[in-house]
Amino acid sequence: MKGLILKELYLIKSFSKQYILLMVLMGVWSVFTHNIYFVAIYVMVLGSSMVLSTTSMDEAVAFHKFAVTMPVNVRALVKSKYAILFLTVGVGELLVWLLSAAVNLFPAEGMEVMEIEGMIVVGCLFLSANAVSIPVMFKVGVTKSRYTYLIVMGVIAGIMLGAYKISKLTGVSLDDMLKGREWALNLATVILAAVIAVTSYFISVKIVQKKEW
Repeated sequence: MKGLILKELYLIKSFSKQYILLMVLMGVWSVFTHNIYFVAIYVMVLGSSMVLSTTSMDEAVAFHKFAVTMPVNVRALVKSKYAILFLTVGVGELLVWLLSAAVNLFPAEGMEVMEIEGMIVVGCLFLSANAVSIPVMFKVGVTKSRYTYLIVMGVIAGIMLGAYKISKLTGVSLDDMLKGREWALNLATVILAAVIAVTSYFISVKIVQKKEW
């Protein structure tokens, strides 16, 4: 298990310079646009997509065919991918928090800062979307898994847009509806993300157990 996680981290390291450069550029862009939400979302997109990126590299060298010849059980192979997913999403959350803290130290007029509640919800959404796509990744490959990820994110965006439209039609602001209930939204989002991740893991294990590499 440790060796598999180290392998994932070494793969991430191989393209980390490009990701860091993109994050710096997005951070500068956010300062100029006075909106931290853009870079926050971008950081989460980059971080949570690393599982698909490393698996794409695995497919290129047929790593899984080699892995099954080693004393590595199926659960360890699957767990390493979910461990990296949680790690990258967690690091993304930390980077967004640090950026928000830095902005608070040097407040700019009109700068929109993401609150901790929003960070939790965004992190859980990206975690859930990737968790849904991982079983597809093990079943039919990275390419179709990316389509699944995009579809799930599209559905989430559609739900959020629908809620916004309903609030406009009813004349009740979403902020007013959630005021004082942020903790409930965070708790519900975390529980839902945990259920999706656990369910996704067991489905992935069953798929890999039956898969002929």
